[in-house]
Amino acid sequence: MILRQADLILAVLGALALVALDAAASPPAPARVALGVPFVLVLPGYALVAAIFPRKNDLDFLQRIALSVGLSAAVIPLLGLALNYSPWGIRPHPTVIAVGAFTVLLAVVAAARRQLVPRDQAFRPSPAVPWRRFLPANAFGRALAAAAVLLFVTLTAAGAYLLTAPRSGEAYTEFYLLSAGGRARYPDALMLGERARLTLAVANHEGRAAGYRIVAKVGGAIAGEVSAMRLKDGQSWEQEVEVLPNRAGDGQKVEYLLYREGVSEPYRRLHLWLDVRDYSPSSADAVANVPAPAVAGESATPEPTPEPTPAPEPPPEVHVVSRGEYLTLIAADYGVTLEELLSVNDIDDPDLIYPRQRIQLPSGAAEGR
Repeated sequence: MILRQADLILAVLGALALVALDAAASPPAPARVALGVPFVLVLPGYALVAAIFPRKNDLDFLQRIALSVGLSAAVIPLLGLALNYSPWGIRPHPTVIAVGAFTVLLAVVAAARRQLVPRDQAFRPSPAVPWRRFLPANAFGRALAAAAVLLFVTLTAAGAYLLTAPRSGEAYTEFYLLSAGGRARYPDALMLGERARLTLAVANHEGRAAGYRIVAKVGGAIAGEVSAMRLKDGQSWEQEVEVLPNRAGDGQKVEYLLYREGVSEPYRRLHLWLDVRDYSPSSADAVANVPAPAVAGESATPEPTPEPTPAPEPPPEVHVVSRGEYLTLIAADYGVTLEELLSVNDIDDPDLIYPRQRIQLPSGAAEGR
């Protein structure tokens, strides 16, 4: 039975090996290339072909290999599209795990289907490949085939060298902010006492390990500091930070400065401009609402007292999205309709929201919860 499923066992072991290698802190480049090329170009499609065609007469050797490569090229983008609509997004680690899980699942299905086929009819891998059937009969055809094989080997070797050779390009460090949901959309106006949650990220592409620290400033004054970190080449760091203004005013500058280890000048800068508003009634409004006394000699009929200027409405409540929530559920939870919820939010796709995304609620929705 083991020999009957040897190819599927090797496919599963290869997929699990690359997933484990990807989880390592700094996998060696040659191993990453040796496992990554078949992991992307062959294994997903091979497992799918084995599940669809369990009999040996369904496809010959050349057709099986060619179809495996073609289906792998089709499956990888589809998995990426599915990840794009998931909370994890199209990132290296989720992509490797998704491809590995797909390969293992299809290999299990293929093994089960192969077991149901009579032993003499089931596909069985064989180390002996009938190369003579693939070689052209005449000398010119054989020369073209040899040139094609040489070109393939050359391109494969060149690609492996580019992936494993030391990087000699520009060294740099990424320093960026993301809003809730992982979008590059930042708040520009807050109410006094309202918090804005952002994700601060650093990615090291310096070609070597490097140390960093981050200083936060509000209005030119230091408001906080992130303890020193040390990142290996290619390693990234993320942390959620909060912006909580303590005074009202327009044009307040929130700045994040990235310092490299041993350097006193900032290496990278990020900043936001915020307008912070206070919704309490101003003293000017209170004075304007006091009626003026009657002047002697004039009619004793008092001037009509102007009605007090209503205080501005309090800031709208917000709901922070948890994993598994969707807009219809949030609207029902607060006793409002989906249309009312969409009318106070700038949401491109009502079917797509993200964990930790801040959803504004219609006025009075929080009280009716």
